[in-house]
Amino acid sequence: MKPIYFVVALPFALLATSPAAAQNLSTKEKQRVARADPRDQDAVYNCLMAKKKGAKTGTIAGGAAGVAGGVIGGASVGGTIIAGAVGAGAGRLLGQGTSTNSYCDDVLKRNK
Repeated sequence: MKPIYFVVALPFALLATSPAAAQNLSTKEKQRVARADPRDQDAVYNCLMAKKKGAKTGTIAGGAAGVAGGVIGGASVGGTIIAGAVGAGAGRLLGQGTSTNSYCDDVLKRNK
């Protein structure tokens, strides 16, 4: 295995092991919480935070899986970087969509 692959994989490994930064809601999401029914405001906030956390976890996991697949598959440096980017994008979508349960889906659908 070529040493350059480890150089390419190092940023993803550091990203995966770094402590999670404090997550905040965007302005639009804060407005969505404020517009929600008063009984549902806490649930909307918690569900939006769960989606954000799932998206971040999926991005890290997908990027790492893409880089690992590129390294194991013997791709060039460019191919490994592309595999990592595609994996991160797919992981974000999957993580964001699967991080909430049916209750959260109902609450977010009811309070758009």
